[in-house]
Amino acid sequence: KQCSGSIPQTCSSSGSWTNGTSCTYGCNTSTGTCYPNCSPGSKQCSGSIPQTCSSSGSWTNGTSCTYGCNTSTGTCYPNCSPGSKRCNGRTPQTCNSSGNWTDGLTCPSAMICSAGSCIFCNSNQHVYGNTCEDNDNTNCGDHGVSCTTNTHEHSTAVDCSTGVCSATSCGTFYQSNGRICCAPGLVGEELIIDNASDCNYNCTDGYTDCSGRCKDLTMDPHNCGSCGNACGSGKTCRNGSCVSSSLDCARLNCAKCCCGNTDGTKYCSNSTVGNDGLVCLCQFDPLEPTCDPNCEHLYDGTCYANDDSHCGSHNIACRASETCVGKVCKPRIEGYTYADDCIIATPYEP
Repeated sequence: KQCSGSIPQTCSSSGSWTNGTSCTYGCNTSTGTCYPNCSPGSKQCSGSIPQTCSSSGSWTNGTSCTYGCNTSTGTCYPNCSPGSKRCNGRTPQTCNSSGNWTDGLTCPSAMICSAGSCIFCNSNQHVYGNTCEDNDNTNCGDHGVSCTTNTHEHSTAVDCSTGVCSATSCGTFYQSNGRICCAPGLVGEELIIDNASDCNYNCTDGYTDCSGRCKDLTMDPHNCGSCGNACGSGKTCRNGSCVSSSLDCARLNCAKCCCGNTDGTKYCSNSTVGNDGLVCLCQFDPLEPTCDPNCEHLYDGTCYANDDSHCGSHNIACRASETCVGKVCKPRIEGYTYADDCIIATPYEP
């Protein structure tokens, strides 16, 4: 027997070669017969098992593939199953057609990598490393950020389920707007609140909002006629115009209140209204600044500095929730510092 290409031949009794049927898998030159099942050295997959054709033309099994068998090559995928996805830290990876991992774009800081894709956390969670951490009063909006009643002035209970520390209840005379504690009523000259816009405050009639502070433009020497228009030395503000003042509050150095007469002159008064005595009661003009840089307050004929224990007078001490500004105890407000020592006070209704 012999092979003529893929055709097996047999020598007849007359000594001539006769052709057999062409071989599907090739003719074995050693035997002159067809390979029965495959061409020696060829490869294929049987499910996840790679197979190699032996020299006799039969399939032999290899070791089952971990990531699947590549039907194009009859070999195992080396590292992964094509099309599968995973995360390498914050970087998504996809398995390519050759069975190797390829990197995608690293997830933005506001997202995490999960199952090979960048995703956002739920509304009640925040990103911590490459995980979504629930918002609570220990981890509020970020890992390790506490939400306590100290976070918001005047709050008595707080909550951080939304990722923002919010006051859910407030102390006496304050009310929550869903996030911070707001003082009731309208804002006058004295009551300036941090984040006032969040409380939907408006200035009382006769006052104008100048950079978040309510000012009377008819008589404020720092905002006379318009916000930011300051009267010069020796002048005061009357009906929105800067005019000369022969006697101003600074020269009088009043212990409590400096009031104005109808002729533009000033006089001292100790008359106050309100539970805290913070609002001066004047016959004509409202309270005006009583600051004197050379003498903050007198006691037995001696000048003393104003502080929280001696505010405007040696015998007046501010409460723990107040601070001394100029010569008056004023609400101590978280995150806010008064712009200057001379601030006009206007009563507000609780």
